[in-house]
Amino acid sequence: MGDQLFDSIKSWHKKGLRSYAEANLKIAHNHYQRAIEQALTQISNSGADQDLTANHQLLSDIYLDMSQIYIHQDKYSQALDYVDKSKQIATQLQDQLRIARCLDKQGEIEMIKNHYNRAMIDFDNSLQIKLQVFDSNSHDNLDLADSYHF
Repeated sequence: MGDQLFDSIKSWHKKGLRSYAEANLKIAHNHYQRAIEQALTQISNSGADQDLTANHQLLSDIYLDMSQIYIHQDKYSQALDYVDKSKQIATQLQDQLRIARCLDKQGEIEMIKNHYNRAMIDFDNSLQIKLQVFDSNSHDNLDLADSYHF
């Protein structure tokens, strides 16, 4: 049952990504919301002995994707709420790359809001994490390239 529900969560997430790519923000939001509800249900109904790392990673990713919808709607407070939810999970998991992605998204929002100093702090923090995670001699890492872009 757990694997079926996890597959369903991934499916709703993929549908959300597809709808977002097609600029169907309302539909994407609905798909992400469905995925979030199922993920939270699975996590709350699981036993203490179950490894839910993959579930938490996916939920963190969905929260970050949901934030993008709010950015497009100029609802920056809600976007930051979802970034924060994603970052909380990433911090719990000690997932440095996900934390860095959250900082990138947070910086993106701060730039849009013309808070350039805050944005630069977020981008710099993200870059420092990525430099620690990745071999700095590797030139083929897109996450690292994104940080240099900003």
